[in-house]
Amino acid sequence: MPSFEEFFSVEALEAHYGAFLQSHLDVIRNVHRVARGSDRVELAIFRRDLAKHLRAASRKVLQGRYTFAALLEREIPKDAGETRTISISTIRDAIVQRALYGYLYEFVEAQLEDCVFGYRRGRNAHGAVALIQQHFEGGRLAVFDADISQFFDSVNHQTLIDKVSSLGTDDRARNLVTRFLKTSRVTATAAQKVNVAGGKQRKYPRSRRNCGVPQGGVLSGLLSNLYLAEFDRRIQREFDGLVRYADDFVICVSDEEKCHQLRAVVESELKKLGLKLHLMKTVDHCPAAAGIDFLGFRISPIAVRIRHKNILRFKERINGVLSTQKVRRNSDLTLASLCNRLSFKIQGPGPKIMEKLIEHELADHPFRRSWIGFFRIVTDDNQVRQLDRWIASQISSFIWRSHRVKVTRTDMRSAGLPTLYATMWKARRPPRPFTDERVEGGIL
Repeated sequence: MPSFEEFFSVEALEAHYGAFLQSHLDVIRNVHRVARGSDRVELAIFRRDLAKHLRAASRKVLQGRYTFAALLEREIPKDAGETRTISISTIRDAIVQRALYGYLYEFVEAQLEDCVFGYRRGRNAHGAVALIQQHFEGGRLAVFDADISQFFDSVNHQTLIDKVSSLGTDDRARNLVTRFLKTSRVTATAAQKVNVAGGKQRKYPRSRRNCGVPQGGVLSGLLSNLYLAEFDRRIQREFDGLVRYADDFVICVSDEEKCHQLRAVVESELKKLGLKLHLMKTVDHCPAAAGIDFLGFRISPIAVRIRHKNILRFKERINGVLSTQKVRRNSDLTLASLCNRLSFKIQGPGPKIMEKLIEHELADHPFRRSWIGFFRIVTDDNQVRQLDRWIASQISSFIWRSHRVKVTRTDMRSAGLPTLYATMWKARRPPRPFTDERVEGGIL
């Protein structure tokens, strides 16, 4: 394994800078969309003095003197009126965080159980769903469905620092994690000059972070997995039915009685970490036969379906396209325009954009960067067909209202409308080199 010095050499930071740019590439506009941090330095300005920034970052990290600039925080909406706080780092800090992530990853990975699927290379939501299905097939048909309340905001700093120390890493890595956790923050609404004593001005009023892990960068998921690693081991040792993705987890057991015993055990283990269960989102007993909602899926012993809430969100996106569709001179032009716009919502980026995504290693499959591409593992084909019929009915109603003309599904296919069902099956195929060709059944 490379040494700490190798991970934070100037050459290594240059590679991390390239990966940082890659992750922020907007291939449609061919620009890097990088949000400014609290220093308000834009990418073009940072790039102008790139060599100087990287040399300074490498030198300070290796000398143990590197400190992170204040994190600029913004609130983004979640479900049920809740919000999530996203922390935006300066560009130089983001590069250092990537290097720190690379150094810590194998140390943390060695601590994790196979039942953990979030924030791990080669693991994803589909693997978590498959493991739940295996538990159902093995007779574990009672499910404890849990969610940790305000997890990322509740992580105890000292507990996490102690866990990092126990990994046997270079002391400078532990110090970097400590400084990252305790980095001051400024909210986007407070990002303005304020008067201070003596008539001087300070650009950003700051506040201390006494607990919690900043979200929005590469480190938050890695550190959260480390924080919960001992919890995972203890639950697995006693019940052997845990499946966790970030702060959402389920525990599959053989009967309802065991399921009801779980709450006390889980609450006791979480209390040691200063965490609590989310009262509204935790259910002591979910019969597997009734299905459980997890990571956007509705999972039962007989089928994997799309969760109802995700269906509603998809319909909102389709209705959003319909509400902004312009009426053309005749029904054929309106239908062609509408189907062309809807194809992106159904099938994802078109061939030219996909070529760029694959060229920049941002995709490896032409149909998986779409809504239905993610849900390609659903086994209830009828649910997908019903959605196709709903889309067709919405288009038909729109054309009738606009032109008093009836259109059929054949007309829609001729106008270039792909179906969710066909796209789902294309997304199930193994990855292959993508060529610029017309997609069967329509134009992208």
